[in-house]
Amino acid sequence: MSKHTNNPLGLKTDLLGRLQIGEVLRLANFSKATLYRMIKKGQFPQPLPGWRSGQKRLWAYDVVYHWACSQPGSKLFKTSDRQTN
Repeated sequence: MSKHTNNPLGLKTDLLGRLQIGEVLRLANFSKATLYRMIKKGQFPQPLPGWRSGQKRLWAYDVVYHWACSQPGSKLFKTSDRQTN
């Protein structure tokens, strides 16, 4: 996956705006186990459909970004962390 960082948070996405799990964890700021627990409970967006065994799971940047913005009292987005275009 070629890396592309044209987003307000400087996360590495592919040209289609998809995030790999490392970037999702960096944004959400919790462990992989917590991520999958939250997905199972419906508290975090599902990875994109079409995943097959042996392939990397991908998330849509916009979906994860909107999830993070919707969190009550979220401190995920400090002003100093945002990039200006």
